[in-house]
Amino acid sequence: MAPEGKKAFLLKAIWHSGGKTAFWHNISRQREVVDITSRSKIMSLPQSQPIYTIAEYLALERESDERHEYLDGQIFLMAVESEEHGIICHNLSGQLYNQLRGKPCQTFTKDMKVRGTEPRSLHSIEGFFSYPDLVVVCGERRYSDNYRDVLLNPTLIKEFPSLLKRIYNRPT
Repeated sequence: MAPEGKKAFLLKAIWHSGGKTAFWHNISRQREVVDITSRSKIMSLPQSQPIYTIAEYLALERESDERHEYLDGQIFLMAVESEEHGIICHNLSGQLYNQLRGKPCQTFTKDMKVRGTEPRSLHSIEGFFSYPDLVVVCGERRYSDNYRDVLLNPTLIKEFPSLLKRIYNRPT
């Protein structure tokens, strides 16, 4: 079970327990907790997964100290980046900034949430929200509402694969 203080709605979560890093992920319709240092299964959890509307996700995200991605009703805690990953993102962002200087474009790194698909409504569960590693928007920036925390019109989105993503997405 996840440590106390972590939100129960998270499908994928990272925490430190007894010096080991573990995360939840969805395999064969069953959530499992896996020790990523050895890839051994620690425990299995029941299949039921809470489903959230876009409005519920945005409300939870705006109150949270951690960043989460949203995909079709499920909320995922984002992993902490490695030093190498941060250096790559920072360096590329600096190069793009220099190339775009004097143009009506703005670069954003890791803290700008973007909406990947147009939802039918805020009460829909179909949609995708993410914090890409690098975002460029040219022209006027459009946001989903007055919070100005969800960019609607990115020109370029770049995500750099991390070790954790490669482990998580590896076929079993």
